[in-house]
Amino acid sequence: MTTLHRALAISSIGLLLGVYAPSLGSTSLLKMKVTPPVALAPGHFNVQLSVETDEDNRMLEVSVESSDFYRSSRIQLNGSSAPRLNVVQFGNLPAGDYEVSGILVGTRGPRATVSLAARVAPGVGSPR
Repeated sequence: MTTLHRALAISSIGLLLGVYAPSLGSTSLLKMKVTPPVALAPGHFNVQLSVETDEDNRMLEVSVESSDFYRSSRIQLNGSSAPRLNVVQFGNLPAGDYEVSGILVGTRGPRATVSLAARVAPGVGSPR
């Protein structure tokens, strides 16, 4: 096993513990899963967000953020007729430690939030 593979395996163990998390303040309104928890640069994350059906749901905000990179996406929700599962893909991500966040927004503001850690490891031959 090479040093890079060993480092990725060790990093994966810690991140695997956090690839699925219920929302803060509510265990049923918003849940999120990020796969893979560790990717090689340029990285790609699939973010699956499970939203509890409610007439108050209006928007889902999803972001990936590292110390030198940020990308986000907004999904409009049409109340109780919105799909329960929403998938957002973030691709071509540079190496770094990322916070992946989801916010469920209702008619009166944020209803639930969730945040997970993920990593993009330097690819073979990368300077980082």
